[in-house]
Amino acid sequence: MRGKVTELGKKFYEEHLKPVLEPQENGKFVAIEPESQEYFIGTTAVEALKKGNTSFPEKILFLARIGFPTAHKIGGYGYNKRIR
Repeated sequence: MRGKVTELGKKFYEEHLKPVLEPQENGKFVAIEPESQEYFIGTTAVEALKKGNTSFPEKILFLARIGFPTAHKIGGYGYNKRIR
């Protein structure tokens, strides 16, 4: 189910929302309910998801960050210190 939501959400974003939302809304988040093709914009991921969950409490929503390849980035850098 989640794979299908991701597939449909990405497709809807690329084909329909990207031309409408970018670059004016870059940096904001969009929660998409792929079956209905309704979407909800928020300045944070939580805000967009809360808006979407109000209308679709039982659905899984696709989340994207407008103008970015992913909604969130995991990672960074680190180094090992030798304890002497």
